[in-house]
Amino acid sequence: MLDLLFTYGTLLSEFNNDAALKLHQNATLLGKAKCNAKMYLIKNQYPGAVLSKYESDWIEGEIWALNHPKDTLLDLDIYEECSEQDSVPHEYQRIQTHVFSKNVSYLAWIYEYIGVYDSRDLIESGIFKNTN
Repeated sequence: MLDLLFTYGTLLSEFNNDAALKLHQNATLLGKAKCNAKMYLIKNQYPGAVLSKYESDWIEGEIWALNHPKDTLLDLDIYEECSEQDSVPHEYQRIQTHVFSKNVSYLAWIYEYIGVYDSRDLIESGIFKNTN
């Protein structure tokens, strides 16, 4: 199983919600990274990344090496409400994509937003900030 995860929202190292803390305790932060996507503010609360094929679309986040990939990803699927037990339609799906850190490409998991969003809610900087 792939053991890298790209985070761009409430799982970033600056967050201390239960899911983020569990991730941080069971993974090693490899550093800042970026992904070819656009980011939207969903319900004026949390970010959703939509992968993009355009070279000009980038979001920033972090890349984590998971110590126990299977267990950690199952827990995060529950947090992102996209586990097999969650009702459909889901807002997120966990997929693999290429992310870049220090000019190196990595194949990593990402939680891509697949729900409804308003294009006016684009986070143009591609960076989600902790406002707490």
